[in-house]
Amino acid sequence: MNGIKLRGTGRCVPANTVTNDDLSRLVDTNDEWITARTGIRSRYRCEKETLTELCVSAARDALHMAGITPADIGVCIVATVSADTVVPSAACLLQRALGLPEDTPCFDLNAACTGFVYALHTMECLLNASPRKFGLVVGAEALSKVVDWTDRGTCILFGDGAAAAVVECREGWPSIGAVLGSRGDDVLLRLPGLGRGEETEKLVRALLWQVRQPLILDADGLNALQGCTERLCDRRGRVTILTPHDGEFARLTGKTLREIATGERSELASRFACEHGCILVLKGHRTLVALPDGQMLVNTSGCSALSKGGSGDVLTGLIASLLCQGAGAAQAAALGVWLHGRAGELLAQKMSAYCASPQELLTQGLSLAFLELLET
Repeated sequence: MNGIKLRGTGRCVPANTVTNDDLSRLVDTNDEWITARTGIRSRYRCEKETLTELCVSAARDALHMAGITPADIGVCIVATVSADTVVPSAACLLQRALGLPEDTPCFDLNAACTGFVYALHTMECLLNASPRKFGLVVGAEALSKVVDWTDRGTCILFGDGAAAAVVECREGWPSIGAVLGSRGDDVLLRLPGLGRGEETEKLVRALLWQVRQPLILDADGLNALQGCTERLCDRRGRVTILTPHDGEFARLTGKTLREIATGERSELASRFACEHGCILVLKGHRTLVALPDGQMLVNTSGCSALSKGGSGDVLTGLIASLLCQGAGAAQAAALGVWLHGRAGELLAQKMSAYCASPQELLTQGLSLAFLELLET
């Protein structure tokens, strides 16, 4: 296999610096304690900057040093565990910002501390099959948005920044010869599903405060808001969509299920959306979409095929996909709810409501609903 060599490098860090003395005002620590154990005296922390912006700046410097243009890049890999969005990936956002060719494979690689090493080896393999022989590798993190700033054992370690490298692959060059492996037991890093608990609550509250992109909360993400829904007000002006069923809505509001079922369901939903500046999708026999301006939409599609566990996950993903394709928040919520309900109806006609599963709703029902919508 042909090998690779570095042709250019670049870096970018946020403007804000956090010193050990700054941290001593947050947690029980001091400069001497941190320096003796880590050698770290300061670290950079994003305030206004995004991870994508750091990647773009570092990549441009690397391209300039290498003396090539974005059109020369054959593969782009971003090694990160803290991208601004899950989809699109940091690499795809970088591709758009730099204007890389549309036939350039761009993807993120999550290998934590070893991410850049994994990315280099992966890059070498891909460039051997690419018609363009230059690749862009970026290692970047914005961990300050997820780190627990009350835990002195971790908050002293992590900073934000990006480093980029342009590599070239040529015949006759030696391979980098990486020996890679992994071990996924619990003594290493592990990120389980959300579940309920203090850690989930911390994560959800951090997302509400720090994430500027549209945010959709469902299931345990909603349960984490129990008793602290006022935090939703911090996101006024940003898109926040909640998708509870009656039980989850009861926990959010402190009402009983009986009060939700027998009271003014639509009035409660509308009041909640207005007071908290969010869009509330209250799932049920007639799903309600309550908007923060007081408007109320009542969905008329749906059937018992949607009453199975997992169907709500399909709805959340559908709304998210519509947002990613450029739909407005209210449009994405309303259209997502209607398509979800119509997909259930069409699937029930095909195989009965009892037999229809969330997986079939996703793989078959939504296709039928979209086709029907396009034909009207």
